[in-house]
Amino acid sequence: LHLFANRAFSSATTIAFVQAFCQFGLLFLTPLFLIDMKGYPAAQTGLIVACLPVTMAIAAPLAGRLADRFGCRLLCSLGMAILAISGLLLSPLDATSPSWYLVAGLSLAGIGMGMIQSPAPAAVSLAMPLHQLGVALGLFNMFRFVGATLGPTVFALVLQALGPQPTMAGFRMDFYLVSLAAILALFVGLGVPGVRTDQDSQWEE
Repeated sequence: LHLFANRAFSSATTIAFVQAFCQFGLLFLTPLFLIDMKGYPAAQTGLIVACLPVTMAIAAPLAGRLADRFGCRLLCSLGMAILAISGLLLSPLDATSPSWYLVAGLSLAGIGMGMIQSPAPAAVSLAMPLHQLGVALGLFNMFRFVGATLGPTVFALVLQALGPQPTMAGFRMDFYLVSLAAILALFVGLGVPGVRTDQDSQWEE
């Protein structure tokens, strides 16, 4: 746990935690909204929810290339800013909202998360010396999985707290929670390391 004294490592790990928290929280929340609130069948629900992982898959490799050029800090911060905006866009949803609006909001969230997917672990490799990198990446991935577990749990608790059955107020609170978590992580992201320089001797051995 002493590795968390390294601010850059702690920042990158927190970013990954929040990204997984929001990603799996939305993957849990969105089908409930589409089926319970809008009455969509399972097939249509699956197609709409797929917008999030598909846009993530497209954005992630592009983000990796951009991180090599502009630095991990910029990509992680920009990704969290986009994720926060997507949560605000999704929060006014109700039973009459058109499908394209939800698709746009989820796609924007996928782009934001995809911009974090590659730069966050790359930032760990910049922050830690080689002899600690294996343990550091292990902790990094552990906290990412913890975030993936807590996301659906917390989102479900919010829904449950507002009534025995899911309500629009509960869904709105969860979408606002996505924005709040992303905004907090945006400030944490300022501690993520930037770009590797020629002076990073640990990589020259």
